[in-house]
Amino acid sequence: MVFALGYSGEKPAREIDLVFLGSLTSRRERFFARHTDFLSQRNCHLRFVPLGFAKTELSRSYLPAAQRNALLANSKILLNVHYSDQRYFEWHRMLVGLANGCCIVTENCAGYAPLIPNRHFVMVEHDALIDACQYYLDHPDECARIASAGAEFIRTELRQAAGCAALLQALECDDNGTGVEAPEHTISATPQSDPEPAALPRGLHGTLLERKSFWNALRKDLLTSDGNSSRSVPEKPPPPPTALERQRLRENVATRRTGYLQRRREQESRLSAGEEVWAIHDNAEFARAPAPQISVLITLYNYAAFIEGCVDAIDRSADMLAVPIEILIIDDASTDDSWKRARRAQNRVTRPVRLVRKRFNTGLADARNIGTHIARAPYIFMMDADNLVTPRALSFLFNTMEREQCAAAYSILCRFRKTPAHPVGLLSHYDWDKEILVQGPYVDAMAMFRRDVLLALGGYDHTLSEIGWFGWEDYDMWLRFAQRDLPVGFVPNILCLYRQHETSMINTTNLFARDLVGLFQERYQLLANQFVPRERLFGVNRSELASVTETISVNEEVRKADGE
Repeated sequence: MVFALGYSGEKPAREIDLVFLGSLTSRRERFFARHTDFLSQRNCHLRFVPLGFAKTELSRSYLPAAQRNALLANSKILLNVHYSDQRYFEWHRMLVGLANGCCIVTENCAGYAPLIPNRHFVMVEHDALIDACQYYLDHPDECARIASAGAEFIRTELRQAAGCAALLQALECDDNGTGVEAPEHTISATPQSDPEPAALPRGLHGTLLERKSFWNALRKDLLTSDGNSSRSVPEKPPPPPTALERQRLRENVATRRTGYLQRRREQESRLSAGEEVWAIHDNAEFARAPAPQISVLITLYNYAAFIEGCVDAIDRSADMLAVPIEILIIDDASTDDSWKRARRAQNRVTRPVRLVRKRFNTGLADARNIGTHIARAPYIFMMDADNLVTPRALSFLFNTMEREQCAAAYSILCRFRKTPAHPVGLLSHYDWDKEILVQGPYVDAMAMFRRDVLLALGGYDHTLSEIGWFGWEDYDMWLRFAQRDLPVGFVPNILCLYRQHETSMINTTNLFARDLVGLFQERYQLLANQFVPRERLFGVNRSELASVTETISVNEEVRKADGE
């Protein structure tokens, strides 16, 4: 049984610090978002799969057994966070991890007999999981000792032959009514009581005691009371808008997008006439720096409060790169102090920074396309000015692009409110999987791309905002990648930070999902036909598709009548 789980008897040099394999539930999502800082500093592999998603031959969200075993054999710690508040021992995950030599770190559970906690695996309270992982990663000999003890125990005491013998013996006893004492070292066919955990190492025990101390608890209470707690709390979805509120919001958006369309047409007209519709400002470093390998393209519109922090985060992340970068900021005709703050950041950073100040506010897709044409590097990292990256983000994404020769690469994102100390969840949390993609958008635009691929695809489709609202051009771009079977890399760790505003664009974007599905069906139905139909298609329940098609037809007639 053990060898079927993947044990090879070898002791490889384990390069991955921590691995998690499992479905993504709200409980797990909150846990991983809350510990983004720790995870982003380590070489972690977080592989989530969507709930209720069956594995098929085409699925990439599940790892094949051989690839899974290779991953575990290269990992120091297998972290186990319970699916829900039920505290059962996940034998299916634990045995595979133990057989491949991982040190298991799990939250408190029951049903682990005959294994002994803190001897064959590590068991602590939910809030102490990261402390335990930190301790054992900082004490590799103790980590290896636990892993070796667990692997040795299942090889010698949990043999399949012994289990079958115990079962046959129990059946024989039931048949003849006799009770024969089982030989020594034979696995019992009856449930066993869980043994008491062994003592934790003194250093870890002291850390956990300090966590429970009165003063530490008091500090937490005080932080929580004034709203500055660093712990994430379950998101409370806002109440759905009433029909009247939806109608008013749609009318407001329709008015605003008419303005975008008019400004874009004026920009194109002036460009055709040879006028300059944007101004470029370079810092001194721009002229003397070597040719960049990465252009960090930051789109900016009325984010004066965030642009300097965004540039500083990029600057720190670039410190860990072995290749030169340029920072390219596209100011989409901001009306606040964004330009002034961007200029201040440009003069402070000792890297090449180019600022592009547009005369016309034409929207996110157009700003990205202009930046893509102006960028000089073969790779572009795309982000908005209100978002952040962790120090290792650019290096991990760049290395993935180079190693896998992919057209784009992305990582998991942590969603936060106000500051990263207030996480609320995750984005881009699944591996690149076209079967999941056709069900709905799950990959954010914050990713690294090959510039030539973006140009060959024609850039972001700014016409989508005429049907819906900004945000869907990201989904359309990823669908184009999938339709053309372009290789997309995934870095399975939380490396980027997505600021979620109370009035975030995504909240408005969702109003127009049904309006856009008809267009996506025209463009990408052949892609969707490659997979078994599921409940959702392009972000909308299939039961609504008939009415969606009717809505699109009406909108098309209206646009024709308006001369668009």
